Amino acid sequence: PAICILENVPQYGSTVSMHMIRQTLKDWKYKIHEVIVGRELGAFEDRNRLCVICVSEGIDFTFDLKPVREREKMLSEILDKVPLDADCWNACEYLHAKEARDQKAGKGFSMQLVDGDSSKVGTVARSYHKWRSTEPLVKHPTDKKLKRLLTVNEISKVKTIDKNLVKGMSRTKQIEMMGQSVLGVAFQAV
Repeated sequence: PAICILENVPQYGSTVSMHMIRQTLKDWKYKIHEVIVGRELGAFEDRNRLCVICVSEGIDFTFDLKPVREREKMLSEILDKVPLDADCWNACEYLHAKEARDQKAGKGFSMQLVDGDSSKVGTVARSYHKWRSTEPLVKHPTDKKLKRLLTVNEISKVKTIDKNLVKGMSRTKQIEMMGQSVLGVAFQAV
């Protein structure tokens, strides 16, 4: 192909595997351009990705990245109207117990609690549906014990992924697909 696009976690850029990929692409006469992209391009999710553009020799290319949209200032602009008595609210006692164990063991893990005033959310990963302790949980507006996961609609908005791309899938599969994805606007900008 004239152009190859690769993406991965930023740490992948310093692996032996990426070194081998770079060397092979250089041997095949590609010029390699790399950049870390993230929420600065218009997404609400605080997730960085390594973006590698490989172009055949003779094709001019430079990154000229600009936001493709204005990011929301607060999570309240994204949150769905979820009833205060909906079944999705959970006390998450086991997550609080895990957080206490992690802190006692000197681990740096803690729950990521967000609300309408939050200016960003951390990574919503592939297994988000499993209620893991370090991924964003929305605090209940009136009951401090309760939290909930972001809805599929909210995930599509924080990641800037068109939810029609996962339409018709089960909720779990929708979350997995979007959790495996890039930030939509970051790669639109690329």
